[in-house]
Amino acid sequence: MSIDRNSSLEILPVEILHRIFDNLDAQTILFSLRNTCRQLYAITKSYERYSLDCQSISKSDFDRLSRLIDARNVISLKLSNDDYTFNQIEIFLTQFNIHEFSRLRSLILIEIEEEYLEPILENINIHSLISFSLSVKKLEDQYRKKTAELLTSLVTQTNLLKLEVKTIYARLEEIVWPNQSTIRHLKIDQLITIDEICQILQSLPNLRILVIGHLYESASHQINLVRLSAPFRQVISLTVEYMCISIDDLELFLSLMPSLTYLKLISTQTDGHGNRWEQYIQTNLPFLTNFEFYFYIQFDYQNNVSDNESIITSYQTPFWINHKKWFVACEYSIDAPNSINVFSIPICLSSLTYIAESNKVLLSTFPTLLNNDVFIMDNITKLQLTISQSTVTNAEQQEMQINLSALVFFQ
Repeated sequence: MSIDRNSSLEILPVEILHRIFDNLDAQTILFSLRNTCRQLYAITKSYERYSLDCQSISKSDFDRLSRLIDARNVISLKLSNDDYTFNQIEIFLTQFNIHEFSRLRSLILIEIEEEYLEPILENINIHSLISFSLSVKKLEDQYRKKTAELLTSLVTQTNLLKLEVKTIYARLEEIVWPNQSTIRHLKIDQLITIDEICQILQSLPNLRILVIGHLYESASHQINLVRLSAPFRQVISLTVEYMCISIDDLELFLSLMPSLTYLKLISTQTDGHGNRWEQYIQTNLPFLTNFEFYFYIQFDYQNNVSDNESIITSYQTPFWINHKKWFVACEYSIDAPNSINVFSIPICLSSLTYIAESNKVLLSTFPTLLNNDVFIMDNITKLQLTISQSTVTNAEQQEMQINLSALVFFQ
């Protein structure tokens, strides 16, 4: 069998084999294919598009790779100092000559200590980067100015198309953005206000996709109306992974992006009635084709079951059902109708904490949706359940049906 397989690979053109390699990790190429035959040994050596993911690699494999791989042939690099890869970045800097990573197109730094940012960014070729992602484990004031300078230098590169930053806080405010940035995809995963976002957007005329980790109200609880005079028509996709702002401020913010075709919102302070959203979208977001949301709503007044039923009824108009074909569900407990979750189908969350109760009610505009339909869970990869012992077996069976990567029980 191995002879036949090797012969099949050997007759393929080098270009085809390189395309196959594009879908394999460095370990598979160098550990499994490299020593199969002389021809594959030579082809793996000439391959110049290695993706090196050091977050999902064992220490022993990491050491082997450092001896086998040519840094000049690596175009994608992921380094991590998270709890599972402790001190990896320090070890990486001792085993590799960072100068040799001269052709990097993508660089991902996860949970990095701020002190290691300078030796990395000042010694690689940042001019070749088209994608950069950064999350910092520990911020130290002594590195604050230098970090802002490094990021400023990075965002001025004309090849950079994608930027993701997480928990850099005040460093974000100190970045000097160029007037005509080439960035098309921006993710900011930290607390940020509408005013701060708008200030950044003014320098991003080519931005198409915006992802915000946590949008919240400014200390003054007011939006600078001066910034509302110039819409950001370049943005066509907006995701807000969590927000705590009023519905009025949200509508003001969304009105700045009239070209949106995709919108995803996760919120605790949003009007959950479909009538208001229907009117707003028709007036302000005429190009919107995909609207995903999950609203956690806590009513201040004494809400009842009929009030909750009226919410789902507001999503049963021709606009939602026939024109947009956006289907919605709401869920609440009979014992606590003041608290209700309203969400698009399927649920747009990747991680969900769920309390399994027999007195929960699920209402939906989707014609065939039942309480046990797993279609509603298509996007969820991690599920935390507070559940009774008697239903654990059923829950474990559901895990397989909804392709969970993690299932945690609380009793």
